[in-house]
Amino acid sequence: MKRITIFSLALLVSITLLATQAFAGTVLDEIKADGKIICLVNPNSPGFSTPDSKGVFRGFNTEFCRMASAAIFGDTSKADIRGIGFSDSMKTIVARKAHMASRSITETGTRDADPGLAFVVLL
Repeated sequence: MKRITIFSLALLVSITLLATQAFAGTVLDEIKADGKIICLVNPNSPGFSTPDSKGVFRGFNTEFCRMASAAIFGDTSKADIRGIGFSDSMKTIVARKAHMASRSITETGTRDADPGLAFVVLL
């Protein structure tokens, strides 16, 4: 867990140092207004997103959600992480019932043309 936290912090610092002017848009405004970031993950992907015995999701993808929460609010507990299947995650994002998905979703021409979706490439 400590390695994931250190990696997340290093990634956040790197992104901050390399970032240029960015337009956050309406999604960030919605996240701030909601007071939390709703993040979708695969409900059963060992190492990436699985619930522990208390129902709290753990893994790399869930830490990415918490990192986004820390970057926006300075508080990892403001990440509302929800396990949801692939087809439902796409519907949920398009319906604007979640802010982001930290899971495998392939960019296609059709999905990229959908105004309800925005794919982000992390370098």
